[in-house]
Amino acid sequence: MANCRISLLEKMDTPKSDAEVAEELKVSKSQAKEWLQRLVKEGVIKIEFDAAVHHAKLAVYAATTLADLLFETKNYQHQRGALGPK
Repeated sequence: MANCRISLLEKMDTPKSDAEVAEELKVSKSQAKEWLQRLVKEGVIKIEFDAAVHHAKLAVYAATTLADLLFETKNYQHQRGALGPK
């Protein structure tokens, strides 16, 4: 872990996701995540949360789910004959 810690800290000049760290260190994402969590526990690094990005993803997922529901409902109603021909 000591060698990895040095490599990891050298590459953490800007905030990075666990996937980005894994790619840079050429290790699995789960290994990178484990190392990052250990460094967070030790107080060496801290996790930054970008609420705007997460809210945008949530809005997109909600819109996609709503659109899927509307199309499925429309198709179901057509199949039952409740809306007439397509």
